[in-house]
Amino acid sequence: MSTQTHHPEILPEELSNQAAENTPSESQDAQNLSPINGEIPASTAEIPPGVAADSLQNDLQQLKEQLLIAQADFDNFRKRSARNQEEIRRFACANLIEELLPILDNFEIGLKSVKIDGNARSGFQMIFTQLQTLLSAKGLREISAAGVPFDPLQQEAVAYVDHQTVPQEYVVETVRKGYLLNDRLLRPAAVVVSKGKAAEENLRESSEEK
Repeated sequence: MSTQTHHPEILPEELSNQAAENTPSESQDAQNLSPINGEIPASTAEIPPGVAADSLQNDLQQLKEQLLIAQADFDNFRKRSARNQEEIRRFACANLIEELLPILDNFEIGLKSVKIDGNARSGFQMIFTQLQTLLSAKGLREISAAGVPFDPLQQEAVAYVDHQTVPQEYVVETVRKGYLLNDRLLRPAAVVVSKGKAAEENLRESSEEK
């Protein structure tokens, strides 16, 4: 004996009612999608034309100021670079010239002290002059010393002596020449400085005047 399962019949009208209950209404969809309380989000709010123009003008002014600052910084950098390059060019051979100075000193001493016949002396003197000319073209310049006031910035006092004619704190003699390289001190001059007349001489002159 077969058993039949009885399914209650669902009418088409009931199916349509159930679908209507499960599907949100159009009015509910519109309410869910619309902004809260009907307000328009700030991101989509329309900016007044005057405010937008002022904002753009301020941005443009800031960009101009930043551009001027950047141009000034670049100009300063360019000038610093040019000065550094010029400084390197002017003093690139400073170490080499400084090492040549003792040779220049000895060459000059040899010309003054060693007895050489006329033709040979002329030849050595020509070589010495050529060396001086070359170094001078590189910016080397001798410091004036004898007979000038003692300058501790360019001269080095190796001795102080009494002197009858040279005033006090004046250079009596140059022991070793000093040199500048493009107005920068390369080697100070070694000099003997006058202390003026001796104390006894000053007393004697004072007594004679009386």
